Amino acid sequence: MIGEKNTLLPIIQPVCQDYTVPLTIGRGFCSLPPRWDIYQRWLRSEKDDLVLIVLSDHDPDGEMIADALVGYMRDDFQIPWRRIHAVRAALTAEQCQRFDIPTDVEAKPSSTNYQRFVRQHGTAACELEAVPPKQLQQMLRDAIESVLDLDAFKAEQDRERADAAEIEVHRERAFAVLGPIVQKP
Repeated sequence: MIGEKNTLLPIIQPVCQDYTVPLTIGRGFCSLPPRWDIYQRWLRSEKDDLVLIVLSDHDPDGEMIADALVGYMRDDFQIPWRRIHAVRAALTAEQCQRFDIPTDVEAKPSSTNYQRFVRQHGTAACELEAVPPKQLQQMLRDAIESVLDLDAFKAEQDRERADAAEIEVHRERAFAVLGPIVQKP
């Protein structure tokens, strides 16, 4: 999961934790160190494909962040295109319209992507901060669930709960034996 800006962290971090999805804040177009971290996590995961879920503004640069990130990952680390998948969790033109997100921000003419954005969408832009936090969290959940094997994820959660219950049984037995020696925390 890649977020465009630090202001997103308190909103999206709990969702990422719920799904154990690693989170990177790219501060716009991700520089090389965060991309390297993403690449290293992907290698350690031993997954075939790298899925990049992106949250960015609906503005000239935000529109390009997901595509640019795929290109950077391909070029910097020689990952084949077919193995990198970018999913735009937010903010799209369709979401701005569907959820009536304020478009009271003008696209920045100084952006190198300005002309392309204006041809497609006009000059009105939307910022992620204009999306109510619960709604942004739901957009992220929807994007994560669109690429996650939910059955496998839920099965893993069930195994973790069973493991935790078993550990608690052993913990209680240990305290029963060691009770006079060690006090329970």
